[in-house]
Amino acid sequence: MSDPDSVYSPRTYGHWSVPGSVGVLKGTTLGQTLIGIIGLFVVVLVMTFKGVLDALIPFGVLLAWIAMIVFRDKDQLSVSDRLMERIGFMMKSLQGQRTFRSGPLSRVPHGNFRLPGLLADSRMWAPVDPWGNECALVEHRSLGSWSIIINACPPGVGLIKPTDIDRQIGHWGNWLANSADIPNIESVQCVLRAAPDTGELLAGEVNRRVNPAAPEFACQVMSDVIRESSGTASSVHAWVVITVKPRKGKAGKAGAEAVWNQLSQSVQGWCEHLGWTGMGVARPATPSEIAEMVKIAYDPLSEALITEARAGGAPVRIAWEDVGPSAAQADWDSYRHDSHTSQTIGMTLAPRSLVTSRVLEPLLRPHLQIPMKRVALVFTPIPPSSTPEVVEKERDHADQQASQGRRPSGRAQKRQMDAKIAADEEARGAGLVLFSILATATWSNDADAEAVKEAFSGLPPASHLRMRPLFNAHDSGFAATLPLGVCLGHYSSLPQLKAM
Repeated sequence: MSDPDSVYSPRTYGHWSVPGSVGVLKGTTLGQTLIGIIGLFVVVLVMTFKGVLDALIPFGVLLAWIAMIVFRDKDQLSVSDRLMERIGFMMKSLQGQRTFRSGPLSRVPHGNFRLPGLLADSRMWAPVDPWGNECALVEHRSLGSWSIIINACPPGVGLIKPTDIDRQIGHWGNWLANSADIPNIESVQCVLRAAPDTGELLAGEVNRRVNPAAPEFACQVMSDVIRESSGTASSVHAWVVITVKPRKGKAGKAGAEAVWNQLSQSVQGWCEHLGWTGMGVARPATPSEIAEMVKIAYDPLSEALITEARAGGAPVRIAWEDVGPSAAQADWDSYRHDSHTSQTIGMTLAPRSLVTSRVLEPLLRPHLQIPMKRVALVFTPIPPSSTPEVVEKERDHADQQASQGRRPSGRAQKRQMDAKIAADEEARGAGLVLFSILATATWSNDADAEAVKEAFSGLPPASHLRMRPLFNAHDSGFAATLPLGVCLGHYSSLPQLKAM
């Protein structure tokens, strides 16, 4: 009998596209085209009633504005986009919004170590599931949204057959498609964290299980194993966050009870389905686990103390009001928090070619030169009732772009083909999501920052992605890569670059 893996042909995935309207000029939207037509009409009026010389000034302003929105760089950002980044950084500097201080000597009420930035108004609730276990439920009061956090334990792909991986990817696609049916869902966030393993948990487990009457040689061997493995391994953690926003939501305890009553019966089903996707044993995270994770993210030096206490069996209780940093500084190209510095990059272009299931492996796996790293995949499911309209609109825009000019470009033809494939798959029942990818690298202040940044910038090309640093927004990007349900698109008033 032949081995089926010997003739295995790897599956490929692709045909992603960037949705958006198409204007008259290349790279413009329909709204920008209308503004340009109005500006041209004003120029004609001035030239008619004032003369040609008086019309040169508004005509020059119109040309400058068109140049600022038409010409784009390799990250698909226009001159106006980069100008807005610089203006935003200057405004934050003038208003003193780049510096954050907390603790007993700060202005924070009660001297707590509150979370900064987008997480300042967050609140942790601890509803109880039918089995009596506390579950983490995060409230984002400024948006009126709630995030349920699921703890996952992915086993990796080392001992899994390629056919099983393809099957797990299919289950993940079905889970994402079915997530659009969750009432009032806003986003699904999948976060993976890779960091050095201190070895404290392993030492604690071994020491608790050692028999005092064991031979001295056996005890010495176990001690050598603990000593040699300490600091040489990496710990990988994964979470899945489901964020919902009730239309007539309540705040505080009443809102938490209403959201939990609505979704508690579905959480166990989500966890079971996630187990089929390669997430391992999935379960709702507890508030204490999330508080420890956030505290370690902002203050990595506290990880050794927390793991040592847990290894010794001592209870660790960190209040949500004390999980933030004591000091933070948002710079142009980095984010300093306590004794460490972080940089966040965001996806600007999805893979253009077909890729295999292991395309994101270089970005996700631990790196020797990057001490700590988090990668967040953010999905925004589109309701099934809206998917036909979305794909048809995208197909119309692709056809319009391909019809501009005598010879359509290769990119326009590819967009037209991708739109047709998306429409055919949607007609066969496939789901539709918007997705983006964020990644955060963290290193100590005494480390070689340039070496870490260079290694970090080389990961996206290896995964067929184009990503750029979130200039002037590294503090917000840091919060968005935490498994707390922060979606940057909900805080932005500017057009977003999303991949469909």
